[in-house]
Amino acid sequence: MKLGKIILWSFVAILGVIVCFLGYVVINSARGFLDPMAGMRILREYRASESDSLLSKIRGIHLELDEDAVIVLTERKEKRLVEPMIGMLNSRFPRKRKIALRSLANFDDERIVDPVMQHAEKKKQRGEMDYEYGLALLILSKFNYEEAWPYVLELAQAEDALSNGSARMLKYFGKPEGIVLLRAMEKKIAKGTVGETAQRRMIEEAIQHLEAIQEQKNAQTGAA
Repeated sequence: MKLGKIILWSFVAILGVIVCFLGYVVINSARGFLDPMAGMRILREYRASESDSLLSKIRGIHLELDEDAVIVLTERKEKRLVEPMIGMLNSRFPRKRKIALRSLANFDDERIVDPVMQHAEKKKQRGEMDYEYGLALLILSKFNYEEAWPYVLELAQAEDALSNGSARMLKYFGKPEGIVLLRAMEKKIAKGTVGETAQRRMIEEAIQHLEAIQEQKNAQTGAA
């Protein structure tokens, strides 16, 4: 009988914690909905705060994450944010992983490379070539990380190459073979569709960037 009561009250306590957590999330979401300017006020407040204070708001990977604190610390290129964001890649919550990747994309820090590559590999193995996967490869492309090149190549040759972000990845990698792939993408742009101009501009800018790199390399080779 006593054991039954202990189990019952333990269940009630756990349920109470869950309800409180969900209430916290709902209330904070409602605040943003009822007061659209609340987010702007918080950002202004955080931008006037010390980095140490903001870092204290970045808690464990399975707890509530203060996205505004991450935004401000990312704007400041606060190096102490890198490790927490790398740890956040292991969160079970997709939203937190996306916040972490968006933040890490703004840092030029070699600590990022291996964890982001591991994250991309996990997504690939699970067949989850989604937003997270694409953003991870975009980060790795900025670092010209060769192990990520086969994955970028696969995306660039896919049917959805125009929309999966691979054009920007090719631009960052700077490889001459990227020009051929970009030209192939350009041919797939349907005339008269919404976004046609933006897509053509994006592809053309990437091609011009790669051609400029090649010209520079050729000039250096000729000078040598």
